[in-house]
Amino acid sequence: MSTISKTGLYKINSLRKKAWRNMIVAGVNAGLEQKLFTLEAGGNLWPEYQPGDGKSDANAGSGAHYYSFDFPGGIPVQAYVKDAGFDELSIRVAFWPTGEFMECPNAGFLAGEVYAVGWLERR
Repeated sequence: MSTISKTGLYKINSLRKKAWRNMIVAGVNAGLEQKLFTLEAGGNLWPEYQPGDGKSDANAGSGAHYYSFDFPGGIPVQAYVKDAGFDELSIRVAFWPTGEFMECPNAGFLAGEVYAVGWLERR
């Protein structure tokens, strides 16, 4: 369960939600380190990216990108980034990946031992 703390920030008080958050943050950080995207609106830099009109999911840029990195402890990770429209990115992260089904938002264990899906809003 998540609650809002006195500071106005969400307080995550479940191990599953903390794991999800850590996976998404690791995926975003790896994408930034690999210079695949920026936190600025329109900062899509991966090679396959082809701009859409930036207004909606239906008109989002095409071309997703897969990238890999190691999580602390030597955990292999495969991540996926795609423009989601409105300067948002769809981020998917699989620990101990199978190498399949990353493009499917509800892939679950078909993508890896642990799988997380999230969005990065840049506006």
